[in-house]
Amino acid sequence: MSLVYSFFSGLISGTNIAVFMGLTSPLVAATQFSGYMALRNLTYTYSSAWQGRHAELHGYLATLRLDAWIAFLPILLIPFLKPRRGETPGPAAPAPADPA
Repeated sequence: MSLVYSFFSGLISGTNIAVFMGLTSPLVAATQFSGYMALRNLTYTYSSAWQGRHAELHGYLATLRLDAWIAFLPILLIPFLKPRRGETPGPAAPAPADPA
């Protein structure tokens, strides 16, 4: 069971990172990506805190059900995510002079 969990956790993490990389602006990609990863780590931190307390009070199955419903909510936002396409890093090069 641990191997199955690790496999799906890896799939989710890889997809998560790919979405974040697609959303970053090439001009400040490293800064934005660092911010996304910091927020992701914050999510892991507060999730482990509330899930542990909730599991003690209501049981493991109830915690998994609640967590699944909470995790479903961001899926509703996916259609609104639009990666930046066609953007070049740095200042745009000047157009070549017309030889005529």
